[in-house]
Formats: sequence, C-alpha cells, structure tokens
Amino acid sequence: MKRSARRLWPAQTPWTLGAALLLVALLVRLTPLNRYVTPDEPIWVLRSVRFGDAIAARDWAAIPQTGHPGVTTMALGALGIRLTTLARPAAAAGHLAWLRNVAWLAPENATAFDHLAFFLPAGRALVTLLTASAIALSYVLGRTRLDERAARWLALLLALDPFFGGLAGLLHTDALQATFALLAVLFALPKRPAAAPSWPSLAGTALCLALAGLTKTLGLLIAPGVALALLLLPHEPLYRRIARVTALTLTTAALYLALYPPFWAHPRDALAALVAAARYHEGIGLRDVFFAGQMTTDPGPLFYPAVLLFRLTPPVLAGLVLATRDGIQRKLRADARWFLLPALLYLVAVTAATKKFDRYALSAAVLLAGVAASAWTRHLRRWKWALLAALLLPWALVAPLPLYYADPLLGGPWMARRVVPLGWGEGYSIAAAQAARQLPTDARLLSADVPGAAPYFPGTTWPWNEERAACAAALITENTPPPLGYTVAVTP
Repeated sequence: MKRSARRLWPAQTPWTLGAALLLVALLVRLTPLNRYVTPDEPIWVLRSVRFGDAIAARDWAAIPQTGHPGVTTMALGALGIRLTTLARPAAAAGHLAWLRNVAWLAPENATAFDHLAFFLPAGRALVTLLTASAIALSYVLGRTRLDERAARWLALLLALDPFFGGLAGLLHTDALQATFALLAVLFALPKRPAAAPSWPSLAGTALCLALAGLTKTLGLLIAPGVALALLLLPHEPLYRRIARVTALTLTTAALYLALYPPFWAHPRDALAALVAAARYHEGIGLRDVFFAGQMTTDPGPLFYPAVLLFRLTPPVLAGLVLATRDGIQRKLRADARWFLLPALLYLVAVTAATKKFDRYALSAAVLLAGVAASAWTRHLRRWKWALLAALLLPWALVAPLPLYYADPLLGGPWMARRVVPLGWGEGYSIAAAQAARQLPTDARLLSADVPGAAPYFPGTTWPWNEERAACAAALITENTPPPLGYTVAVTP
C-alpha cells in the first residue's frame, strides 16, 4: 500500500503543490487588505476610472498618460471598477458620477478620497490574484527550466516574502513590474543547461518585458541583463546569440507599442509621451527620501544595498552568501546567472538615477530570490523544515502591516527605521480608524496624509498645517467637553 502511494504521489505533486503555493501567496497578500490606504493608490483609482471610460469610448488618445506609464495597473483597476459596478450597481453609479466631475485630485479634497476608496478593494484584489498566480506559474516554469527543488524553493521564497507580499496587495506598479520581470527571466531560461531558449520562449520573454515596461518604465531596465545572459550562452555560435538578442529587442519594442493604446491614435505624440516618461524619475517625480537618519533628494549609491539588506528575508540572504561562495569557487549553477545578471544591471541603473524609493528595489529582490533558491538547492541536504520556519517567521511578525518588515536578524523594524524607509503611511489610516470610533461623526480630523486618513474617518479630514495644529493643541489641552467640530491632530 505504501509503495502504491509513493508511486501515485509524485504524479499529483505538481498540481497539488502549485495550488498550495497559490493559496499561500494569496493568504500573505490578502491579510492586510482594507487595513490602510497608501498615499498613491487613490490617484490610481482615478486614473483607472478614466482608463476604463476611454477604453469604452475607444478614445485611445484619452488614455491617461502618466510618467510610469502604468497601463497594466490602470487596466486591473478599470476591471476592478467594472466588477464593483456589477456587484453594487446603484452605489457604484453614484460614486462614478461624482468622480467623473473631478478635474484633478487635490490633497485637501477629502470627499474625493471617500469616493475613490469605494473601488479600491477590487483593484487590489486583482493585483493580488495576478501576482499570486504568477508565483504558481513560476513554479510550473521552474520545474522545466531549473529543477523541481529549485522551482519549489523559488516559489516559497516569493510567496512568503513580506516586502513582495505587502506591495503585491496594493493597486500600484512596483509588484506588477517585479512579477513581469521574474516571468521574463523564467521564460528566457533554457530548458537544458547546454541548450538555448526556444523561439516561443523568447516570445514569452518579450511579452513579459513589454508588460514590465508598460507597468513602469523602469521595468525595461531588466532587458539588458536578459540580453547579456543570452550573449553569454555556451555552445552557441556568436551569430545565433546576436540574432536572438536582436529578435528579442525588436519583438519587445513591437509588443510595447502595440499594447500602448495612445500609440494607436497618435503614434508620434505617444512616443513623445513615452520618452517623457523615461525622464519622469529625474523631474516631476523627484521627492525627498529618508536614509541614514535624514531626508534627502539623493541618498547616494548605498541606498539600495541597505534597503536589500534589511528587506530580504534571512533565507534569501543566506542563499546569496552561499551563491557568492559558489561563485568564488566557480561552482555557481548556470541558472543562477540568469537571475543574477538582470538583478545587478537593474540595480546599477536605478542607483545611477537620482530618484530613489525603497520599493524600486523590489524587482531586484525578486530576482535575487532566484539566485538564493538555486544556491539552496545545491547545498540543502537537511534542515529544510528549519528553512521553512525561517521563511514563515518574518511574515508572521508583520502580517497585518507587511511593509514594516525588516530582517529580524538585523534588529527588525526597530533598527531598520533608523536607516531605511519603512511603511507607507499605514499609521494615518489606523489612527483615523481609531479616531472614528471615539469621536462624533461631525468631527474634523487633521492629517498629514489625507488620502490615507479620509477613507477611514466619517467626519471632515483636513490637511495638516501649523495654524490648524495649534488650534487642535489648544482644544486638546482644555479640560472641557469637546465642542461640535472638535479637531484632532493625527500624529502616528
């Protein structure tokens, strides 16, 4: 009986394990759902409304052209709006009618954020479903391009990664970019070490690279690393390697333009907008960022190494140490180089840019997980359950607020918050929800983050300024019953 079970089990394992990985990834990404709103998400809902309206009217020139360009994010957001409308038609119609009259989204327009928050959960759920499904797909692809164990560990490292999971639960661009970057590399991997990727596989790589770039222009920075890995293929004549890189480049460019709706209406204007998007990160999008105890516009070349040091999980960091030792001894597995080259070239490129955010390192973090999985496969003989526990612990520590994750072996969030940015405004949403339970419905709330606070507070939410803060402080210090319109300063 036992022998029969052993014969049957391997045939069932891929499907069973793939489904289990999907469920684990969904659990990690859905746990924090509806606990907070990050500052950028409401504007993506508004862009999604306009994206959906433009698609319905076939007015391709009316597609919002942001500095990202954010096509995949807006498409998922628009689909989420459509699903929400089907589920709650009357309420959705009222919210949409109000939002379609908004010329622009001002920080003090708290009412707008209430309307936008109505459509946010569905958009988030679709991003969650796509990124979690991609993890299951990475296991399927990895079984033929890496091996069973490496594919399994890669999917587990990604499914239980709090940094990846936290960003993958948002209606935003970074997790989608990282997801398409990962799939692009997996499609490019040869199915045998001495072979070359097939032409259909390269077409899959080109599609994923185009989708990564349509999500955010930075996603195209994965392409040079993939091209370099193709050029370094062993046992391939040079002219064939150059032909593969050329074909990949042309196919990626063609798909990128073919999937960009404004290009269908006015190609020249669309190309100009895409060029402008490439400059977005050095212009209008430039903001101060926290690093090593201070706010600065350009935190310098150590920013992303510090971010990765704190944001990667202990198993990934340990796997990278093992991979480094293997590289020194010239024993690094060939498949690890396919992940390593795009990750390193991407990091060099984003480090050279002035604008830096910790979430921009996510695409490199996801690819480095592939390097770690490859190394663990070579070295892991026992203690696999200890490695799984080391994966579960970091996520369990920050499950409701995953963007506060930092490596517990390096002091966790308590040490990391002195060096790199943690969180993304979650405290304002939590504080506003607490205030809503304690204050009258006609109260007024002061917040430095109106988009994050307004959806959780039924009264009026105002942007923080010194005059209002002084008024709030005076009211709070008086030992008298709070009057109507009592103002509270939110300082999480």
